[in-house]
Amino acid sequence: MNVQAFIDNISFPKNLEELEDFADEFDVEQVLRVDETEWTAPKWAVEGDIVFFFHAKTAIQWITKLETKIKEERKWMKEFSMVRMLLGNDEQVSLDDDIRWQALQCARELYKKYGGKIFAVGRISGRPYYDNQEYDDMYHWSSRVYAPIDRIYVLQQPIDIAEFSDFLPISTRGAITPVVGSDFDRLKRIIASKNNTPQYLKESRAIPLPLKKINAKNWLEVTQHYRRLFTLEIQFRRFYVDYFLKVLGEQKKFYAECECYRQGQRTGIADNAMKIGGRWCFVEVKLNIHTEPHLHNQLKKYCQVEKTALDKERSAEKEKLWQNSVLVIDTTDFYFYDALTDNLIFLKNLDEVCTEEDIKTLREKIIPLLQ
Repeated sequence: MNVQAFIDNISFPKNLEELEDFADEFDVEQVLRVDETEWTAPKWAVEGDIVFFFHAKTAIQWITKLETKIKEERKWMKEFSMVRMLLGNDEQVSLDDDIRWQALQCARELYKKYGGKIFAVGRISGRPYYDNQEYDDMYHWSSRVYAPIDRIYVLQQPIDIAEFSDFLPISTRGAITPVVGSDFDRLKRIIASKNNTPQYLKESRAIPLPLKKINAKNWLEVTQHYRRLFTLEIQFRRFYVDYFLKVLGEQKKFYAECECYRQGQRTGIADNAMKIGGRWCFVEVKLNIHTEPHLHNQLKKYCQVEKTALDKERSAEKEKLWQNSVLVIDTTDFYFYDALTDNLIFLKNLDEVCTEEDIKTLREKIIPLLQ
C-alpha cells in the first residue's frame, strides 16, 4: 500500500502549571496505554498513513529545569518566615511528598527507557481536522491539527535517534518530521531488525511522487493514484489543479493570485480566477479544508468585490465577476461556496473524476448554482 509517513515528536511540559495538569499521565504514557487516540498530525495526512511516535530527546532538559524550579521554590519558602506563617505546616512538606516532584521522577524513568527514541507505531484512521479548544493555548504545543490514529503498536525495542539521525534528522521547527521515499524504507528496516512489526507497516510503501512524469495527457491517470500524497499546496496546484481548471473553465486561460478589492481596499488574494457561465469565478485551493479554521471568513473576502486584478495588466470589474460564489478544491473533494447562505456545498469526490468528460459534467452542475 502506498502511504505517507511522519515522526510525531512528543515533547514535555515547559512550566510547573503544565506539569501539574499532566502529572497523572504524560503524553508518552497515553500512547503506551491505548490502542487508538487522536494526536497532532500534518494537514496532508490521509487514512492509512504511518505515524512513528518519538519521545523528544530534549525532554530531559525540561525535566531537569522543572526539578530545579521546585527546589528553588522550596528554598524560597524556608527563607521567608512570613510565608511559613501563612502556610502553616505546608512548608514542612518534603520533595518526596510533592506530587509534581513525584511526577518528574516518573518522567525520568520514562525518559531512561524511551527518551530520544521511536517507541511506537500507529496508523492514521481518518482525515485530519482543526480543533482549537481554549485550554490548548495554555500548553507547549502550537499545532491545532489533529487526526485519529488506531492500531498503535508499542515496540519491544525502541529505536534510538542515533540509529537514523544521519539520514533522517528530527525537525526542530515543529512536532512533525516527514519520512519519505528511501528514508521510510531504511527506517522500516531498522525497526524490523529489532522488533516484530504490525502488518500494516510491513505492507506499506512510501513511493515518491512521479512529478516529472505528469503532463497534460496523463495528469488525471497519474494523480488518481497519487493525488492525496501531495504534502505541499504548491504541488497540488501545479500538478493537479492547474490542469483541472483548464478543463473546467470555458476557456483554457485562467489566472492565479488574483487581488480582490472592495471600496478601494484590498480584501484578499484568491488562488485562481477562471471563466465559467460567462463571468469570472474565484477558486480557492487547499490540501484539506477540515484543517482550515477560518475558511468561510477567507472565502467571504472574494465575494461582493468591486474588481479583481487578474494579473499585472488585466482586471475585471464587478459586473464581470460572480459576486456570491467561490469554488473550493482540496485533495479529496470539490465544493461550491454560497456567500448568501454562508454554506459550503459538497459537489464531487475527486475519486469519481476519472476523465475530462467528468470535469465538463461538473461544469454543467456548477453553472446553475452560480446563477
